[in-house]
Amino acid sequence: VVESCEYKDTFLNYSPDYAIITNIDLDHVDYFKSMDQYVHSFQTFINQVKKGVVLCGDDEYLPKLDTDGLARLTYGFGDANDVKAINLVEENHTTAFDLVVQGESWGNVTLNFVGRHNVLNMLASIAMAHMLSESKEMILEHIHDFKGQHRRFVVEDFGDYVYIDDYAHHPTEIRLTLEAARTQFRDKKLVLVYKPDRLSRAEYFEKEFKEAMDTADVAYMTHFYSGAKAVEDLDYDIYDFQKALGNVKILTEDEEGAQTVAQEGPAVYLFVSTKDVYLFKDMLKKVQLS
Repeated sequence: VVESCEYKDTFLNYSPDYAIITNIDLDHVDYFKSMDQYVHSFQTFINQVKKGVVLCGDDEYLPKLDTDGLARLTYGFGDANDVKAINLVEENHTTAFDLVVQGESWGNVTLNFVGRHNVLNMLASIAMAHMLSESKEMILEHIHDFKGQHRRFVVEDFGDYVYIDDYAHHPTEIRLTLEAARTQFRDKKLVLVYKPDRLSRAEYFEKEFKEAMDTADVAYMTHFYSGAKAVEDLDYDIYDFQKALGNVKILTEDEEGAQTVAQEGPAVYLFVSTKDVYLFKDMLKKVQLS
């Protein structure tokens, strides 16, 4: 099993027997210059798959891709999907839904996490297992083995202080992660700390980042990671980004920054980045819990 990224068409180095494709949401705009180019790369990848594909049927672009000659299953929340979750209820830190597989009810499923994006990952796994002819009984037996992904909504709950680490870095991911946190901790203040990585991503998606980050009660960001300028020589910096975002404050990743964020508590603190923002999370924990 290989997890691959589309960055610089890296995934085109592979010709797998089977593939799960979760979404097509424009990113890596330092390399991909248009949505057409981006979608074309995913089509090229599908053309290299040998036996079968599992696609998110709720995505705008994936259902339109040519999968002739391949086994194909779609998953999601929409009625047209082969594997779908219906009657979804998120409460008390759990998610429950009725699972339907190719028109057959497989009963009610309860998961010990929230977040519609996490449910979609579960449905993708179920669809692939079904495509590989695993039995209904085996799949249902092992659903609760799914613990989520590394650095995806990792929660440390200390009552008044909750710390969540997540790999989210694209505005769509940040919005979905904030939605999940809001669902799980409905009555708590939600504080976002984002460590941006790509200059080009920040510049291109300024509007989308603002819309996503505005859904937090309070939003902070650190400076770009130290290698950002070396990777992309753009005339753009954290202050340009802050100007576009409006009410987002800039933090230093040190004790002074931790003390600043600590004053927002009690709260749910959501740390998002591809980079090591979790180190700043640990620094904040020491300030608040020691």
